[in-house]
Amino acid sequence: GISRSLNKGIDLSKSELIARLDADDYALPQRLEKQIAFMEQHPKVVLCGSRFKELIGENFSPQKVQFVEQDKDIRKTISFFNPFSHSTTMIRKTAFTKIGGYNKNFEYSQDYDLWIRLLNVGEASILKEELVVARLAEQSTSYENRRKQKFEGLQVRWQAFKQFGGNPGAALYYFLKSIAGLIYPSKTHLKR
Repeated sequence: GISRSLNKGIDLSKSELIARLDADDYALPQRLEKQIAFMEQHPKVVLCGSRFKELIGENFSPQKVQFVEQDKDIRKTISFFNPFSHSTTMIRKTAFTKIGGYNKNFEYSQDYDLWIRLLNVGEASILKEELVVARLAEQSTSYENRRKQKFEGLQVRWQAFKQFGGNPGAALYYFLKSIAGLIYPSKTHLKR
């Protein structure tokens, strides 16, 4: 599966800093330079993301993602939603290895689970600049397997809530929203 492949690729890497980019997405020219500089200036940061633009077909989509930037804010909100786009992330290999890499039990939420476990060994940050363009398509794995992805996301959110706590009312809202999405998927995500 994908988690095994990701683990193997990172294991083979000789670099301490690992940048991820999904196949359909593309990084803006300054992405690596800015993230490397940030990680070098902040040695406690083991996970660094950035803002991103969403491209659907030929059009950029208005941002629906709530951006948080600082470690303390990421920890407060990670049990409610995944604040990182996988394609924007850069991680430290030593931290990745220390926590055992991607969890092979997750097919769709392996990234979200990884972020939570990385927060056990270091800090996280999201840069204010848009450094990646993320393409969204109906054929994407995430789109076709929405229910399984939501179920796995719910499991990861529960782990994050147990680990980091948070506002119980907000947590309940996001849990119920996820459960509703499992029972009544959005019509925009159904195949025609």
